[in-house]
Amino acid sequence: DGRRFVSSIREADSLPVVKCPCPPTLRPGSTVTRQVEQVQNYLNKLEYNHTGTQFFDIPKNQSIARLMGKAREMISASLPIKCLEAVILALYLTRNIHSLDRFIISFKSIMKPHTHRHVVLGLYHGNKFGALGLSRRSTLMDKPLVFESLHDLIEDFRQAYTGCFHTLLTVKISDAVPSDERSRQQIQWKHVSLKLGENGLGSKGRQQLTMFSRELHCRAHVLQKDPSRQRTSDSW
Repeated sequence: DGRRFVSSIREADSLPVVKCPCPPTLRPGSTVTRQVEQVQNYLNKLEYNHTGTQFFDIPKNQSIARLMGKAREMISASLPIKCLEAVILALYLTRNIHSLDRFIISFKSIMKPHTHRHVVLGLYHGNKFGALGLSRRSTLMDKPLVFESLHDLIEDFRQAYTGCFHTLLTVKISDAVPSDERSRQQIQWKHVSLKLGENGLGSKGRQQLTMFSRELHCRAHVLQKDPSRQRTSDSW
């Protein structure tokens, strides 16, 4: 049956035209929240890749410039993507959103006997946190820019994992990713590394998140005075 179905498609005289999603046009006058929603809507239209085959190779040790090249390939191919591809594409699409800080959040969970890994793009704007991304589970992808603290955002993901019958083991957070798409800098994927217990983060983990949040707050304060620094690879 499968072979006949494939043959019928190949031998068809005419096939319906499949429209490819168009990347969003982010207007400077629109709010950051609206622009973030546009990016997530585009990711949703590409859809999550359930085929079992990842269409784009994403070496984590590549420079930001090379990763942004991968993002342009994804837009051109317009194929379904997985969580890591979605993060790289979201980095590319949000590169020109001023006053938006981006950092990558990596999760490791267990649903016995198997361990699972997942990743989203964390966001910080106006003292609020959120996320962009794709997942098989709707509760493990994007989050609106409404969370008062990074701990609240991580805790929301932890509860979502519990709802999927997973136990969240570790969370790793990258440093803030510069918006310069030509940067030769590599992303520091393990800038903050957290281990979770049965009740979530302990006092040490909370302290680490507080320190990282302060880094973001200081960075945002500097960028308000000099927006051009957002595109550089300065260390914060």
